[in-house]
Amino acid sequence: MYYIGIDVGGTTVKAGVVSETGHIIYKAANPTVIGDEVSFINGIADLIEVILKGANLQISDIQRIGVGCPGGVDAEEGVVVCAGNLGLKNFPLRTKLEKAISAPILVNNDANCAALGEYHALRDRDISSFVMVTLGTGVGGGIIINKKLYTGYAGLAGEFGGMIISQEEKGNWEHFASASALVSAAEKAAYENHKSVLFSLIQQNGGKANGEIIFQALRCNDKVTETVFRDYIRYLGDGIISILYSLRPQVIAIGGGLSQAEELLEPLKKHVAENSNWLKRKKHTQICKAVLGNDAGIVGAALLKDYT
Repeated sequence: MYYIGIDVGGTTVKAGVVSETGHIIYKAANPTVIGDEVSFINGIADLIEVILKGANLQISDIQRIGVGCPGGVDAEEGVVVCAGNLGLKNFPLRTKLEKAISAPILVNNDANCAALGEYHALRDRDISSFVMVTLGTGVGGGIIINKKLYTGYAGLAGEFGGMIISQEEKGNWEHFASASALVSAAEKAAYENHKSVLFSLIQQNGGKANGEIIFQALRCNDKVTETVFRDYIRYLGDGIISILYSLRPQVIAIGGGLSQAEELLEPLKKHVAENSNWLKRKKHTQICKAVLGNDAGIVGAALLKDYT
C-alpha cells in the first residue's frame, strides 16, 4: 500500500509517496503559495502529480493523503482554523483538496504529524507514550499516549511553547528556548562584547547569527557564547522538566535544526538530571534526538490514520 504525506510550511510545501512501513519512495517540494487560496490548493495538487510521476504511480494506487498544516487545525472537520503565516482562517482544506484530488484526505497540525513520524521511526512497539519537542522559530510538539496521537480539547494539545517558565515579560517557554531565542540572545551578547569570537563570526556573516555560528564559537571555547548557551540550556531544560513531571512519557525526542548539534543533548540531560528526579527511578524517560529531520512531517502525515 502507498500513501502520500504533505508537510505545509510557511515557505515550502514538502510531499512524498510513503510505503506502509514509513519509507519515503519519492519526495519533492514547492514554494508555498500564500494569499490566494485557489493557487494554494492548486500548488499542492501539482506537487502530488510530481511525486506520483516520480514514484511511477497513479492516484488510484494511493490509499489516502495526509496533510500537516501549521496553526490551529480541526482534524475532525479537516479545517485549518487559523494559520496566520499562511493567511488561512477557517479554511476547509480537506474539502478543497478532495475536490482537486480523487483520494481520501486527512488533515492535522504539522507538529503532530512530525511527532507521529518520529514515533513511528522508533520501531519499538513496547513504547506507548512519546513526546516530541521541536525547536524552531517557536517551540512546537506532539504527544503520543497509548500509541495514539493525543490532541486534547479542540485539537490544541502539544503547544508546549506557551508554557510559562518565568515571571519575566513574555515568560513563555518559546520566548527563551526556541532556536530564534538562542540566536537573538547570541546576537545581543556579541554586540555587547566586540572582542569575542562570537562577535567576529557574526561580523563575517553580515552581522547576523545562526545556529551554526553559535556552535562554532562554542567549539572555540568562547566565554561569551558559553554564557549564552548555559542560559539557553537552563531554560530548555526547565521546560523538559515540566513535561517530565506532567506527562512522564517513555521517550522525549528533541527535533529541529539545533537538535542535531553534538553540544546540545548532553548538557540538556545534565541539567534535567540535576534539577529533577528524572534518573532517580529505575524506569526513567529516555531523552534523545529526533532522527528523521525534515522528513518527519511527511512520514507522520502519510501515516495519520494508523495513529488517530
